[in-house]
Amino acid sequence: MGFIQEIIDESKSYGELDEAIVSQLLRNKDYAKGDFRFIGLTDEKIYFSVPEQNLVKWFKNPETTIREEKQYTIDAKSKLTDSKIIIADTISQKYGACLFDPYHQFFLFCKKGDDVFAEIHPKYLSMNTNSRIMSDVKLDELFNDLCKFYE
Repeated sequence: MGFIQEIIDESKSYGELDEAIVSQLLRNKDYAKGDFRFIGLTDEKIYFSVPEQNLVKWFKNPETTIREEKQYTIDAKSKLTDSKIIIADTISQKYGACLFDPYHQFFLFCKKGDDVFAEIHPKYLSMNTNSRIMSDVKLDELFNDLCKFYE
């Protein structure tokens, strides 16, 4: 069984408990893969902490990017470094998801309309676990692909 599926299956074994309680119980089991640690479940999303990131490796101009939060006309990929753009394009093509940066704080891969497929951020990673949205996706493979943003 894969890492992500193991977390999902374990979360279901708690029945109808509140997601916050289930998340705490699962954190106690210390689910981790490398430097990525499970932090919680909410609204059919699974969240992970990520290795410490250097914003210079993410953004062409990190200080400008952080200050431009109110400017909604900038293309999400235009502020990423070339190496992150390559990773984003590879994931977009492989999974049929588009990259957006709606709040200038994190990036969303959206698929099937406005359904959020995954969120990447220098401080966390999340993936959708909704079977309607993710039906044709191997979650562990997607997790491994998304982890490339954090290398």
